[in-house]
Amino acid sequence: MRTPAAAALRPVIFLIAGLFLMVPVGPPLTASETREPWTTSRIVGTPEPPAPYSVERVFDGLEFDRPVDMALEPGSGRLFMLQLDGKLLAFSPDETSPEPVLVHDAHATIEHHSRSYGLTFHPEYEENRQIFLCYVLPGTTEDGTRVSRFRMTDGPQPVVDPESEEILITWPSGGHNGGCLKFGPDGYLYISSGDGVGPFPPDSEETGQDVGDLRATIMRIDVDQPSNGQPYTVPADNPFVDLPDARPEVWAYGFRNPWKMSFNPANGELWCGDVGWELWELVYLVKKGGNYGWSVMEGRQPVRADVKRGPTPILPPIADHPHTEARSVTGGYVYRGDRLEDLQGAYIYGDYVTGKFWALWNDGDSVTRHEEIADTALAIITFGEDRDGNLFVVDYAGGIYRLVPNPREESATPFPRKLSESGLFASTVDHQPAAGVVPYSVNASLWRDGAVAERFVALPGTTSISWNPNRERWGFPEGTVFVRTVSLEEVTGDPTTRQRIETQVLHFDGLEWRAYTYVWNEEQTDAELAPAEGFDTTVDIAGETTSWRIHSRTECLTCHMPRAGFAVGFNIENLNRVHGGEGTATGQLDRLAALGVFDRTIPGKHRQATLVDPYDGSATLDARARSWLHVNCAHCHRRGGGGTAHIELPFTHPLEKTNAIDERPTQGTFGIANARIVAPGNPERSVLYYRLATVGRGHMPYLGSRNVDEDGLQLLHAWIESLGDPSSSGEVPTTLPETIESVGQALQLVRAIDDGLLVKERRDQLIAKGASVEQPEIRGLFERFLPEDRRVRTLGTSADPAAILMLTGDATRGARLFAEAAGVQCRNCHRVAESGKMVGPDLTRIGAQRSRRDLLESILDPSRRIDPKFVTYAVQTDAGRVHSGLVVNETDSSVTLREASGKDVVLQRDEIEDMIAQPKSLMPELLVRDMTAQDVADLLAYLESLR
Repeated sequence: MRTPAAAALRPVIFLIAGLFLMVPVGPPLTASETREPWTTSRIVGTPEPPAPYSVERVFDGLEFDRPVDMALEPGSGRLFMLQLDGKLLAFSPDETSPEPVLVHDAHATIEHHSRSYGLTFHPEYEENRQIFLCYVLPGTTEDGTRVSRFRMTDGPQPVVDPESEEILITWPSGGHNGGCLKFGPDGYLYISSGDGVGPFPPDSEETGQDVGDLRATIMRIDVDQPSNGQPYTVPADNPFVDLPDARPEVWAYGFRNPWKMSFNPANGELWCGDVGWELWELVYLVKKGGNYGWSVMEGRQPVRADVKRGPTPILPPIADHPHTEARSVTGGYVYRGDRLEDLQGAYIYGDYVTGKFWALWNDGDSVTRHEEIADTALAIITFGEDRDGNLFVVDYAGGIYRLVPNPREESATPFPRKLSESGLFASTVDHQPAAGVVPYSVNASLWRDGAVAERFVALPGTTSISWNPNRERWGFPEGTVFVRTVSLEEVTGDPTTRQRIETQVLHFDGLEWRAYTYVWNEEQTDAELAPAEGFDTTVDIAGETTSWRIHSRTECLTCHMPRAGFAVGFNIENLNRVHGGEGTATGQLDRLAALGVFDRTIPGKHRQATLVDPYDGSATLDARARSWLHVNCAHCHRRGGGGTAHIELPFTHPLEKTNAIDERPTQGTFGIANARIVAPGNPERSVLYYRLATVGRGHMPYLGSRNVDEDGLQLLHAWIESLGDPSSSGEVPTTLPETIESVGQALQLVRAIDDGLLVKERRDQLIAKGASVEQPEIRGLFERFLPEDRRVRTLGTSADPAAILMLTGDATRGARLFAEAAGVQCRNCHRVAESGKMVGPDLTRIGAQRSRRDLLESILDPSRRIDPKFVTYAVQTDAGRVHSGLVVNETDSSVTLREASGKDVVLQRDEIEDMIAQPKSLMPELLVRDMTAQDVADLLAYLESLR
């Protein structure tokens, strides 16, 4: 459906300056053309009031390589910076031009060191010289994540004594290691750890709710008192010291990847940012024994109903952000400095991917004020403090910054709400660029469901883009604008059938890059500025209606980020091409330099690597495949790019340095046996190939495309086959499987369809069968052959009750869903006759007791109305244990609770310290997120029939 704000808008596509694959189009550039000044720009300021704060760089010239943590050395005031590679450097902030000194190199002194994550100093550091570091070993090992104590030497230039290492505590390494270290006001060391696995499947080792595992927790230990053969003591008041099978070190649990925590010295509150999964970024005010939900919940969103809950009730975040505005939260500090009086007492935190900052004021668990205070281009990796409590912000690109009041006032010129008001086009209707707006083209572009694009660069007046050959980086003048108009064609390859969908604008205001989208009207006369949050809509093209997303401005900047160079696609390897017709063609890089778009001619030695058109069969297979991966994947999958998989796919990267070849996937295998990211010679064992072949969960590219690039998929299949002998990677079946019971079988059958090995009747039967399989990892492979309106559409997080109630349900099918379907969890808590478990209400006669509307409400919003008989209670014992469940029996001497698992726990009255009714139902919200609306209608029909 179209949103009211977009009533007359024809939709979609996303991003700027050549990010998505659009077939290069546009007028030729000729050698005789001259560039006129661009004087008509009205792209000034922003459509919204400016944020109250911006950032400025401090310690100019000081730059680090992938910094991950920062700490203030007690006494000296020196600042220590820890890099991912294990180097620890120190510098004095009081010096005019500080020079960092290497004080420790973990990679050089610790055998098998892989990455470092956290550091802190002992509260009595000036006396005992103790410093603590957290680092990990390669791969997945039982003791691969370590927290060690070291000692600093004395003298004017102290360094870490590598021989002094004392390993304090370890837990398994993998993904999501956490690794933040902070001493609390109680003098104990607090340590954060993540769930240790990749994002899919979520919490695959089920550590989140397991207090018998150190992963997914915040630990608390006394490093000054060794005991029982360990170099530390567990404080006696830790919450789970008396709980059988629990790790007593655990202070709180249920975290996914707690990235940076800190204490408020004024009141001892422990703050933590937790990187979410698919929907939310989370901020927690951490309590003793607190359960923060992962992986039963992702903040407010249910994830896994099958996981046994931990021993304490799940607590909500104090703040959360949807993935439309944040993608990887970085915890910060409660501000106590004197530079920014308006922020005193606020918890300041940010987001690694979007560069946004927020300030949060609280009164205990209640938020009294919460606002976005800055929107920057930084990859916010960590924060630091000086001696006075003023904040430093560390950019993963290597610089140190601080927040400053935003000096910019709102522009006197209103930001253009229509493309015709922007000054970019002399004739918007004819799509004729204004004088000084220069068209350009690229060698390769990201796949965007077959769309084409026209690209332009606009520089104020006659200013130029500067080129730094030492850094191989562009310098853009203030007011630079990149423009890309995206179109779809009724007849592929026929420009006369082209419909303009949107014009995307990337604007550099001198400090930050900002992205905007103008959506064309149906008359193709003008385009209107899309709302900041974006919207979903539809496109009618060639007789088919397809859903599209106008991406939010934040979503745009998740790819247009620092490590990708912001103007993604506008780089030497993609611009190094001939642009123009026969007799007028000239090298584009030279042409742009001659026009003054560049301030100099790019030397030949910097033109060695050139992307090719992935669909040009005359180029080499390797160059085509690497070009496809570069433009589709490398903006995120590069060092510091924000991609969660540890792979690096820039075209210039040697293949062996990509971390993809014959490497085990850390982000889920999707059920592929013996999976690799890229299995040389065997595409069907390659997760990369699977992601490109599915339209279901796991589909890549992550943003922009909804459909599979069939030609690109064939290209990557051939490329992976060329990397090795298939027989060396496993047996390749000579006959097609008869069933579709595994992802491996599905991939073989889908490949047979792609290769045209099946007659039409058999092909159609196979697609219909595969697209009806309940397992989404299989279904998504076959649904790509179907029009979008024939694909399974699950409810996700936004079920429409009215639409479900309008459907006619099939009670027989609903009965099968209740009893057998893997995605339906009703039977785990409810009984019908003799089937199911008796935790929640007996449903044997529920149809006679509740209306269809009431039944649906209880499924979608179970906490809205809770029958008093089924109120959940949290019971805390005097031993510190907490149980949660339904009260099924009470006597003068005992209380019996039935937990979500169905297990009954009998508690003696004299051991119960507190018993509190919970406002949340034991049944999680949106248990039906992976069901279709028809599935729920069928389930309702079955429940209605129970009379």
